[in-house]
Amino acid sequence: MTLLALEDLRGGYGEVDIVHGIDLTVAEREIVAIAGTNGAGKSTLIKAAMGLLPRLSGRVVFDGRDIVGLDPEDRPGLGIAYVPQVANVFAKLSVKENLLVVENVRDRKARIAEMLELFPAVANRLSTPAGALSGGERQ
Repeated sequence: MTLLALEDLRGGYGEVDIVHGIDLTVAEREIVAIAGTNGAGKSTLIKAAMGLLPRLSGRVVFDGRDIVGLDPEDRPGLGIAYVPQVANVFAKLSVKENLLVVENVRDRKARIAEMLELFPAVANRLSTPAGALSGGERQ
């Protein structure tokens, strides 16, 4: 079953298309890598799929639903998210303190318990400064 489909995806910044005419399908449980040199448009493609570009056309279908008109902040609730490869933690705060910063969660303790169940290696590092984690652990 197709989980994600990009159909004639085009987008960019200002008048310039960075990605143009991208067609891609990803099946459920399939792992796909997007490779290319710096400036090839890998991050822009992902941002387009997430609705983070100022100008976008084409279709992005996730789990059977066209999500192009959906606000980017509403997409994680469907199970699709973008984790940029930048400093994405409060480096001086502990891992636990970073987890407590989660916004718009009614039961933070339950959400943190859920995250630790998904990522048990992090449970042993709750008092570690988040800046000491590897890039993958921070994501």
